[in-house]
This record gives sequence, C-alpha cells and structure tokens, in this order.
Amino acid sequence: MALEPAARSALAEMIDAIDGRGFRSPELMVIGDNALNGMSSATLDGRRAAAAPPVLAAAAAGLPIRPVTLPRAVLADMEQACRDLAAGALNVAGFRERILGDLALWEADLAGPKAEGPAWFDVLAISGAAVADLTDAASGSAGGARRMLAGAAKRFRAAAGLPGDELVEIHMGVETVHTLNPRGLAELDGLTQVDHVDLRRPKRLVIGVGQNDGLVSAIMAGKRIDVFDRRLARLPEAMRRLGEALAPGLEETQRVVLLGLPRPGLVANLRPKTLHPDEQDPGRDPKARDHWRRYVGFLAMRGDMTGREVVEFDAHAAETWRKAVEAFRGAIGRAADRVIEVDPAAVLAPYDQKHGGAGLPVDVGGRRLALGNLITDPETPGLYGIDNLNLNGAGQALIARALADALVPGTGDAVDIDAAARAEPLLHDAPPLLNPAAFLISLLSPFVTFERI
Repeated sequence: MALEPAARSALAEMIDAIDGRGFRSPELMVIGDNALNGMSSATLDGRRAAAAPPVLAAAAAGLPIRPVTLPRAVLADMEQACRDLAAGALNVAGFRERILGDLALWEADLAGPKAEGPAWFDVLAISGAAVADLTDAASGSAGGARRMLAGAAKRFRAAAGLPGDELVEIHMGVETVHTLNPRGLAELDGLTQVDHVDLRRPKRLVIGVGQNDGLVSAIMAGKRIDVFDRRLARLPEAMRRLGEALAPGLEETQRVVLLGLPRPGLVANLRPKTLHPDEQDPGRDPKARDHWRRYVGFLAMRGDMTGREVVEFDAHAAETWRKAVEAFRGAIGRAADRVIEVDPAAVLAPYDQKHGGAGLPVDVGGRRLALGNLITDPETPGLYGIDNLNLNGAGQALIARALADALVPGTGDAVDIDAAARAEPLLHDAPPLLNPAAFLISLLSPFVTFERI
C-alpha cells in the first residue's frame, strides 16, 4: 500500500529520531528473495549476509549500504550440521534439539521493542519469498510473520521429527521479522518490503524475485509438474502487480536494477543422472545441443527430465521472465526508462561445466581451482553451496560484479572474485559428506520444500 504523504513523513521523522543516518532517500535499497540476501547451503547468518551480492556490489560501486546483521544463523548452520554428522556428533534427534534451542533464542530476540540496535536495514530480501510476499502484509510484513512464526513454532514443538512445512515457516518468520523490523517498533510491524521502499524513497533499488514462484521447485524436483507450471505461468501477472505497488515509491529513484531468473539447466541441482557428467556419454538428440540424455533433481532425489526437456524448460523460463519484465515495466510508469536488467544466466553460462564449460579459475590457499556447476562435494568444489540451489560466496561474487556495473557502470571489476573464493569455507574446508543422500534427506530437504525456498 502507498503511504499517505503526511503519514509517510511522520513515520520517517520518527525513525530519523531513533536511527536516522541514511534512512531517508538512501543511496541503495534491496528487495526480493534469497538470490540477494546471501543465503547459501540453505543457511543465512551474519557472514553470508555481509557478503550478499548487493553488499559486495555497493562496496565496489562506492555506495553506502546497511546489510542485515544477525546474532546467529537463522535456525541452523547446515554446513556445520554436516560436519557434526560426519563426526558422529549429530543425528536427526540432535538436530531437532539444536533447532529448538535456536528457535528459543530467536523468540526471545523478537519478543518486543528493543531500546538499542539498528531500526532498519537496506537489504530487505527474504529467503523463500515469492513475488506476492513483497506486497502482502499477511505473509510479507513483520506483523504477519510474527503470527506465522507463532503458529509454526507451536506445531513444530507438538510434532515429532523435522516437519518440513513448519521449518520453512519458522525460518521465513524469523527472517522476516528481524529483517523488516529489527527493533520491534509497532509502527513498522505492518510494512512490507514495498512499503519500506515507499517510506524511504531510495535513489537506487535492486530487485531480485520470481524464482520461488514455481521455478526453483521444478529445478529441485527434477521434473515439471502441473502445480509448478501453473505458478510460473502466473509470474507475469504477479510482476505487474508488484510494479503497480512499487510505482509511487519510485518517483525519486534514479535507477532500478532487476535481477533475472536462473536458467534451470545451469543450476547444479538439476544434474545428469550420474554424479559427474564424465561418467555418462552425451546425448545424441540434435535439439538438445550438448545436453545429457537424462537429468534428475539431486536434492529431492527424484525426477527425470531428458536433455530436450531441459532445453525446453530453459526456453520456457526465459520467455516467461521476458513477459514478466514487460508487465513490470508497463506497470511502473515513467520509472520504466530507469530499469536495467541483470541476467544471471549470462553471468554463469561461461562456467557451465555440466555442458562443457571450463569453470571459473580462482586461487584458494595456493591451489588453482576451476569452479562450475557440478554437484558440490569435497572433491568437486564449485559455485554452489551444499544445497546445490543457492550460489556460494564465489558464485555470489560473480552476480555482485554484474550488479555493480548496473548500479555504477565500470565498477564491477572492483569485486574481487579471488577474495570471495578465499573467504568461502566450502572451497578450503568442505565438510566431509559420509553419505550425501542420507544427510540431504534427513537434515537438509525440509528447508527446501517444493512450495517455498
């Protein structure tokens, strides 16, 4: 909802008095989903948030930005869980207790107004958010998330094991409340990501959303299912509505950077049916170019797509996004001329090792590595986290370079890819996966359900 001018001015003055430096007319704001908040390996914590693509891009472009700060991981650090599993120090029951402990700490943190700490962040992107969550107060405001969190936590405590729907709602609830209203101010509880843009009127805005509207679910499943296709088909209309909601807050915005959708065939999780492509002869279908005969969704341990189906899915996703961008531009009025698109597929395609690419050369600890989109394990470092859906620090630095050039042309080279690779633990201290399938099924899969993240 667009705030009335008087209400917007009064609320902005109140925040100014509490934590005012840079609140009104900030140089840069970020809204969207986990493509922009630093999430990797199904985990968001302070280290990852501080190295999120728009944060690195802002530093390269010389723009001030206030990233989300986190006192701990949101619920659990999946890479640490993997290490503990390998050491025999963790099982499903122990992981549940770890989640319950973290949940109790977060509930205490989010219980009420705080007298100190940041009252706002510039990076508002929420893991698992669909386009509608950026404007729907029931799911995309701190107040709505508090209610979702309370209900999901109650159901989780009453259930046995690791119920996936409740875990996702708890994760999104914690993250939404903390990100959109870190001080717990009643006046901010009903504001969505788009409302925050309207309130603050940024000079530059980065938007990255849409992948959670059916696309990632299909990539994870390794199969196009009707329910996923129907959600993806609604993306252009969802982006039109997002544009209409954003338009009033973009009157003073000089540049809108729109991050596109991932190309399904480039994502590590949609892999050839064997673990490594060099163990399988390439397909002979001329319409599938250099693709393999069959693909499967690694994380879900299911699905079956031919090489031709992957090529067709790539084209379908690209066409759907083209229509979505057209609808978005049409809805934001005069601001349409200020939209700059960043295509993550164009950024990552040169490192497509699944289909013959050489990989990204980086220096890590004296080793020269070539990072690509094969399934990540201790012997195969790549551009993805252990969920094989979200990029790791090195992959996100590539996106940051493109974002920096879009924000301030010519600044992308200031993003140090080698430094980002050296800072990524998976590239020099990868957790030993004793049984990747068992680990992913028992611990990781609840965080990456077909409907959300």
